[in-house]
Amino acid sequence: MFKNQQHSGEFVSRRDELSHSQWMTLLVFSLYRLCIAVILLTLYVFDFGFFNLGQHSSILYNVAIGFYLVFSILLLFSVHHQYPGFNFQANLQVIFDIVILTLLLYASQSVYSSNSILFGFGILLNAVIAGGGLLTAGRISLFFAAIASIAVLVQHFFSDQAFTLDKYQEIGILGATFFATATLGFGLSHRIKKSEALASQRGLDLAKLEMLNEKIVSNMHSGIIVVDENDRVRLVNRAAWYLLGIPERPGPQLLSELSLVLANFVTKWRQRKGDKSMPGQVMLENQGVLSQISAITDQLDDPQVCLILLEDAARLTQQAQQMKLASLGRLTASIAHEIRNPLGAISHAEQLLEESPRLNKEDLRLTEIIREHSERMNHVIENVLQLSRRKEAVPKVLNIKSWLEDFISTFKLHDLPHSEITLHVEPENLEIFIDPSQLYQILSNLCENGLHYSFEKVGKPMLILKAGITVDGGETMLEIIDFGQGIDPSTTEVIFEPFFTTKTGGTGLGLYIAKELCEANSASLQYFPRERGGSCFRITFHQLDNIGD
Repeated sequence: MFKNQQHSGEFVSRRDELSHSQWMTLLVFSLYRLCIAVILLTLYVFDFGFFNLGQHSSILYNVAIGFYLVFSILLLFSVHHQYPGFNFQANLQVIFDIVILTLLLYASQSVYSSNSILFGFGILLNAVIAGGGLLTAGRISLFFAAIASIAVLVQHFFSDQAFTLDKYQEIGILGATFFATATLGFGLSHRIKKSEALASQRGLDLAKLEMLNEKIVSNMHSGIIVVDENDRVRLVNRAAWYLLGIPERPGPQLLSELSLVLANFVTKWRQRKGDKSMPGQVMLENQGVLSQISAITDQLDDPQVCLILLEDAARLTQQAQQMKLASLGRLTASIAHEIRNPLGAISHAEQLLEESPRLNKEDLRLTEIIREHSERMNHVIENVLQLSRRKEAVPKVLNIKSWLEDFISTFKLHDLPHSEITLHVEPENLEIFIDPSQLYQILSNLCENGLHYSFEKVGKPMLILKAGITVDGGETMLEIIDFGQGIDPSTTEVIFEPFFTTKTGGTGLGLYIAKELCEANSASLQYFPRERGGSCFRITFHQLDNIGD
């Protein structure tokens, strides 16, 4: 996980984003209303004569402007608490503005006044209609224009006792501007709505992409560290913490606190950025980690934010070894096929030669040597071919105690009837998940080796099979314990490699095949020396709790 990335990593729904934007727009509209109310009140109190405010009815103007101011303040609180609902408040506020501004226009316009007041309040009404169109997404903006036109027409009818056609033409022009404003507001709000929806969708896509990238980087086997121009760690994934050997994951810190070697490497890289002679990677000797540094961008004048990649050198070596072994397996399989045919001919010729009555004892011994070595070579070829055509594991749930009892009886009957194999299982209802046929092959190889070396050391083929739960990890395990000489500590790292053997006449493939079969069943095979002599090979099985239905 990222511990230095400053974001919550949670999606905000599109509806919540749009709702927040709408309430913010309504809040701005409410503040605008309060400012207009304060300005109209100020102009009236200081009695600027050229505005003619309140000339027709000062009482109505005082009541209307006072109510307008108080109601504007109350609407601010209502918007802040978002109660009642948005649509109700938006429609109420627009209609309220139209009514109050119309009353203020009626209170200010006398019979003999000019039309400057009419068009002055008309501008304010246009602003209200435009705001209403934006708030309601253009759905009823034409309705607001109709209300405003009717309100202005009614107030002019009551304020002007003499009917004059030119004045009603001016009212008609003002009404037309209301509808033009509403139409423009409708188109603008439609465009804004589409832009908000597109921006919201792109925001969601970016958030999803960011979380996907975070998930990918977090679960990468390679360590990733991003360092800014001040050598402060901005991002570090789980693999980097593991490779640097730091169990705790504090907040943002300096790179030198994570690794002084990396900090010095970054400093030299920045000083010689663009220099091709600068080494591209460095090895952290203590941790066995290979680090590689690169710039976030290719521009040399960019702030020196850099990306550090960490790789486990042991894992890289293991991957190279696996590739080498895979190539070797294909080569040996092809060689085995080529050897098998002439070997079959040699074996057949030996059998025919052995049936000849003219052979003396020395010649019969020679044919016996041919047969023994042909069988040995055939055994090697069978093991090599088995590696190349190994079948996919078909694991099953097995009761380990009952299965091991059947294995011991079958193994002693067909392989070593005089061997002594002791079984300990705790608890008795212990279960494992593995391919039974491949488990039989694994144990056959391990038990044959153990009985052989026990016989060499104590003169009796003896083994102990011990199944139980590991103390540290709580996993199921099976141990094969012998009483032989044990394995030389200098060779413990190579005992699982193919064709390595210390056994006379051995092929060196038994332990390699056993380990490969364990890994094919999501198990692991390890060797542990015994304090009082002998060897212990432990098979750790996949936990049943992690197995899907």
